[in-house]
Order: sequence, then C-alpha cells, then structure tokens
Amino acid sequence: MKRHEEAAELLPLLAAGQLSGPEREALQAHVRACGECQADLALWTALSREIQGAQSDVAAPGGLVERALEQARGAQ
Repeated sequence: MKRHEEAAELLPLLAAGQLSGPEREALQAHVRACGECQADLALWTALSREIQGAQSDVAAPGGLVERALEQARGAQ
C-alpha cells in the first residue's frame, strides 16, 4: 500500500464499499497490519452503517467524500 497517510484517506471509501479490485485488496492488507487504520476503519464503518440505516429523505450530495478529503488535505 502507499504511504500510511494515503491509506488513511481511502478508509472512508473502503467502509462505504466504494473501492474495488487491487486498490481495495492493497488497502485491506495495510489495515490488517496497522492498528491505527484498524481503529479508524471501525469508526468509518460504524458511521457508514448509521448513514445507510438513517430514515431520511435527504440524500448526500454527489462527491461529498471527495470534497471533504480535499478540504482535510488543505487544512494540513
């Protein structure tokens, strides 16, 4: 997997089921070896389940995750 920071940025996408193929497999391998990413993935997975289970007619805007990641990168 790429650098740890890059792996951590992909965790929300993994939790939401948005990664496939080699990228998903490489990230999963990183998570198995990284306790910090294991904890972060558990948080993102719980959040994803809450969002999916919410009884709401409000849909998240397209590209929300990507824009949030861009803002987070800019704040560093």
